[in-house]
Amino acid sequence: MDRIAWFDSVVRAATRRRHVFFHLNALAATVDDRSAFADSAANLTVKFIDCYKLPLNSDGDLEVLEDVASDLIIVLGFDALLRARRGEAWMRQLRPMLFDAMAGGAALIISSKLPQKAYPAIDGSGLATDCYATPVPRLTIDHMVGMDEVRAKDILAVSMGYPGPASRLLAGGGSGASLLEGSDIFIECLAASIVECGAETLSSLESCYLHGISLPEGPYSHPDDVQSTLIAAGMAEVDYASDAVNVLPWLSVNTICRAIVKADLMMLDAPASWGEIANKLFRIERSLRAIISRNSVYSSRREQFLESRRKKIRDNYSNETGVAAPSLEQLAIPEKWLDLSDLLDLLAELAEGGRINGMSSKQWAKAKADLLPVRNRIQHMRLPRSGDAEVVRAYLSRLGSS
Repeated sequence: MDRIAWFDSVVRAATRRRHVFFHLNALAATVDDRSAFADSAANLTVKFIDCYKLPLNSDGDLEVLEDVASDLIIVLGFDALLRARRGEAWMRQLRPMLFDAMAGGAALIISSKLPQKAYPAIDGSGLATDCYATPVPRLTIDHMVGMDEVRAKDILAVSMGYPGPASRLLAGGGSGASLLEGSDIFIECLAASIVECGAETLSSLESCYLHGISLPEGPYSHPDDVQSTLIAAGMAEVDYASDAVNVLPWLSVNTICRAIVKADLMMLDAPASWGEIANKLFRIERSLRAIISRNSVYSSRREQFLESRRKKIRDNYSNETGVAAPSLEQLAIPEKWLDLSDLLDLLAELAEGGRINGMSSKQWAKAKADLLPVRNRIQHMRLPRSGDAEVVRAYLSRLGSS
């Protein structure tokens, strides 16, 4: 009888470290995760808490849970608490109960479809963030206990050893027609996992592989938070000889690109950071108009700049209101019809030979170089990049409006 050690390394990590986070993404998720964990922990007493089956609309009624005293506690679907109306209450209630169980000798695995960085700093989220992230395992022939060796090698070759696609191949029979579809299944799992890693991860992968944009560290480098997410997701490994993080080195660049393109088409929901960035860009642009208005000493230079943008101002007015634009002089707030780029250009001109709001002309020009790419990504519904939120926070603070 076949016995596949799907999550042996995860269970070993938990028993050694006592508390681990496991990103159970599409590359890792099996057809039956509960059974897969149980098989890998056959020599331990195991208690499961399935967050998808909790009464999440109530305020953390722990009486619905059985006694969790055991060798190993496995929390399935912890990400469900991020979306549930009373999810925060459940995190808050689960934390002391699970910490007490660990104090009594239990090991704990927190599994989640979403990565650690998806969890905000709220009471109880430390269950997911204040622990070691054990990476998604890749299976070898030694894990395929009792299986015909030729069949096992075929499945491992198509799935690249990832439990998710391997499980789906086996569910389809694990031979013949199901193996012919294996490449599509693998790409689908890889793409879904990239989406689950978040918008910043997908954006960073697109920059490297689709657009050829390199960081100073090298052509396939990524920001630290993206690297950590990819490592935990089983999509990158550290080369300790060179201290480099290699993304999917066991795959061809063509395969990686196919998955990235599919992931981009799959990501339909706005990422969590999108709302914050859009909100702060709104405040930045409104703050710039207020700064220009307060500096009336530069009124003649301001009027000259507005005159140079007369056509754009009137066109913007007409396009938005649907009526013919009045003369520039009749507009109460002509700057209202300029965009962020124009406002920063105006401030750079006004600050020549001095400072506006404590910033020199060069600093206003630098603000344009920093903020415009972020604004463009939000305006055109492209994915924010790692660091975009920090950029807008920094400038909003500098403008004195947080």
